[in-house]
Amino acid sequence: MTTPNNEELMTQLGVTAQQAAELVEYFEGVRAGIGDNMGIEYGTNANGQYMKFPGGGLICTIVSVTSNDDAQSKWTFPHQFIEQPTVTHTARSNTLENYSVNIFNSFTSATLGVDFNVSDSSLNRHSIGVGFTAIGRYKNV
Repeated sequence: MTTPNNEELMTQLGVTAQQAAELVEYFEGVRAGIGDNMGIEYGTNANGQYMKFPGGGLICTIVSVTSNDDAQSKWTFPHQFIEQPTVTHTARSNTLENYSVNIFNSFTSATLGVDFNVSDSSLNRHSIGVGFTAIGRYKNV
């Protein structure tokens, strides 16, 4: 699995450097406002970003993980869940039509991450960027 650099990521997402800078500035402001005032913890690491809510809720995201065209790919959550989360995805391709993102729970624990691949209608695998969001719980209250 490869992680695109900032320039590749901006190309995949169709945003300019200025738009990306404005988005980062916006979310830094949101993070500062929410995190300081509401007890929400925000974190980031090589596996993406996460938001932990005081009531035990957890949202993990990653903008783009590149799928592997010859093997299953993995997304390790940036924070562990206590139970299997709900995972949604957004695949970005300007050239591939009629494709599907297939998510598998073959990790040692579904609370740690997901395996996935991208295939077309003929079941051929393709390498494209896939964004993920996982929503669940990091603690019981």
